[in-house]
Amino acid sequence: MHETKLLSADQQEVFQQHFFACEQKMRGLARFIVWKECLSPSVFPGEASTTAEELLDEACAVAMSSFDCFDPLKKGFDSWFAGVLFHVAHKKFSKQHYQQYVVTSSYDQLLAESQEGSIEDLLEHVYAAHPFLDPAYYVERQEERKTMDLALAQLKSEKERQTLILHFFQGQTSQEIAQTLQCTVDNVYVWMSRGKSHLRTLYKSW
Repeated sequence: MHETKLLSADQQEVFQQHFFACEQKMRGLARFIVWKECLSPSVFPGEASTTAEELLDEACAVAMSSFDCFDPLKKGFDSWFAGVLFHVAHKKFSKQHYQQYVVTSSYDQLLAESQEGSIEDLLEHVYAAHPFLDPAYYVERQEERKTMDLALAQLKSEKERQTLILHFFQGQTSQEIAQTLQCTVDNVYVWMSRGKSHLRTLYKSW
């Protein structure tokens, strides 16, 4: 664990102001590092989100302890913090617990290879191609999930409810749902179709 250097109250305030101004960008970049740069077929959006939060927390601790090294005349805070983020990722994912992850690029290499000029340009390109990496996506999805949960709770058929949950929230295919529920694929198709129809009716009534 990195030992956090104690900053003066003024330094802490300055650091927090800088970080809060680019927090969303750094959160998106952390997700991008975990999902795209860490080569593992088992890394999916949900897992990437959790691991990215751990990565960002550790990067904050390192950045605070190294804040004396930040020179605003050389580069902006967001670029400096992004470098810290990649540095922490290299160290974090080289540990035994994270052997499945391999960070393949530094931040500078990533920008050069992607031919993007800034973090904003890079993330705009990334979010357009992979919207689930955008932190704003999860806010929207949470609202959608609340509405969906309310509708699912009103379905009379438990099989329809289970089928839709497995499909929409766990991303299972019809074949996988059939295995999970121990039924035929034809049954899954019927429950899926009826469930969607009932949901549409519920949405129209609200």
